[in-house]
Amino acid sequence: AADIAKKAGDTKNAERYLATAKTYNSEIESTMFTTQGNLKSENSDGEYFIRIGQDKDPNSSTTLNANNGRKGFDKKQILDGGFLELVRYGVRDALAPSIVKTLPEYDDETLVDNLQVRYTFNFADGSGSFPGYRRYGNDGYGEDEVTGNNYAEGGNNTPGQRGRVWPFFTGERGHYEIAAANATNSLDAMKQQAIKDTYVKGMEAFANEGMMLPEQVWDGVGNNKAGYQLGEGTNSATPLAWTHAEYIKLLRSVSDKHVWDHYPVVEDALK
Repeated sequence: AADIAKKAGDTKNAERYLATAKTYNSEIESTMFTTQGNLKSENSDGEYFIRIGQDKDPNSSTTLNANNGRKGFDKKQILDGGFLELVRYGVRDALAPSIVKTLPEYDDETLVDNLQVRYTFNFADGSGSFPGYRRYGNDGYGEDEVTGNNYAEGGNNTPGQRGRVWPFFTGERGHYEIAAANATNSLDAMKQQAIKDTYVKGMEAFANEGMMLPEQVWDGVGNNKAGYQLGEGTNSATPLAWTHAEYIKLLRSVSDKHVWDHYPVVEDALK
């Protein structure tokens, strides 16, 4: 916004917008990065990004509001992959300490199912092993894991509702891997191919027979009343345009050898 205002000759607002952005930027870790995390895992050092809470202290034990029917938890237990977008848009370097420190917890598949975010999918057709991610821990936007009913079936939320894996976030992680490889000058042909084989093919593996990408796929947790196959789209929005856009952007980013929807103006302004 500051850049647009500057180009339009609106110096006053350009300065105001940039100052506001710098203030927000300076508060990211102090409001959303806990140094006293309480996730029960051998892979956690207690330092990671959390889902934004109602207060500005990331080390407090504030209980988050209910998430689509699921009772709120201590915010220090809720991982949210949104921190990767800080890298995509140029707000944080791919190797920024707060980003790198959060990856072990984000990728931890030993957490209890309700707080676990990453799941590895091995498809029956032998196509490979691919990572998938939920929106955040304790997400309730999906099928009920106790009864197997669809989300809010009958118009009412239920305590057992569980948000499943979203193919979109496989693409999001692929974009981060491109940025991280560039940060270490290691995005060679071999690394490009590895990203294709893991994240591009991973998104493709989640598509249905009509090549449509779903909002959510079955993660294997709870009552499989509908009889879904692992990695198969659930009764969620299909196709999800947002996910198809991410797939196309990931293809472009791999081809260009840099994140396509990265904003240099943001990165330059916040230095």
